[in-house]
Amino acid sequence: MFLTVPHSRKQVQRSTLRRTKRIVRFAYKNSAFYRDLYDRNGFHPSELKAMSDLPKIPVVERADLRQVLETQPANLYTRRVRRSFWRQTTSGSSGVPIQVVATRIERL
Repeated sequence: MFLTVPHSRKQVQRSTLRRTKRIVRFAYKNSAFYRDLYDRNGFHPSELKAMSDLPKIPVVERADLRQVLETQPANLYTRRVRRSFWRQTTSGSSGVPIQVVATRIERL
């Protein structure tokens, strides 16, 4: 499939919004982590109607990632991907190490 190159700023924004909506809806529907994050922050994917709505999307904080990785790492993944996981811990160069969980496919 070939992608067409948008020619105007408006076309780029429309394309970006369309792709972002798709990703946000997918995350809400298929990931317990993102559904909980959005719900806790009073955000629903249906609220994303214009580029000006992008700041409404909750930001994922490192503390949120740490908590879910320690308690329920599978919640970060979509239903399709929850297979065998492996864990690795970062060096902690930002001050506190964070545990990373990946699937067998991502590890390759």
